[in-house]
Amino acid sequence: MTQDDERLSGYTEWRGRDAFEDHNGPFFYKETREGCACAFVVEEKHLNEGGFAHGGLLATFADYSSFMTARNCFSDGGATTVSLNTDFSSAARLGDLVESRCEVVQETKGMVFMRGTLVVGERIVVSFSCLIKKLRKR
Repeated sequence: MTQDDERLSGYTEWRGRDAFEDHNGPFFYKETREGCACAFVVEEKHLNEGGFAHGGLLATFADYSSFMTARNCFSDGGATTVSLNTDFSSAARLGDLVESRCEVVQETKGMVFMRGTLVVGERIVVSFSCLIKKLRKR
């Protein structure tokens, strides 16, 4: 069971705020000196026909990681993804702990520019960039 995995010690499950992420996760986060760390463990339901973590799941996790890392940049109006670019360089397998290394590259009045990698250990699985638009309160 993922929640009992000792590799997730110190992490908190992100649940109840985004139905799509709840369905596809569970995804986890924790505060660090550098900002926010995100992780998940590849489960059977995450696998594609080839037996690897589905690319759509990895893209979803990259998007989640971008928002978790940049969440202090958003006002009460929230934010939305404008662009998410992913480059897949390796596979994640059943039982792997996938971690995100993500950073805010630049923040403007209306946008947040992100970049990061998803890794299994030191092996890069996905490199990504994300552009997030800040939304105004209605």
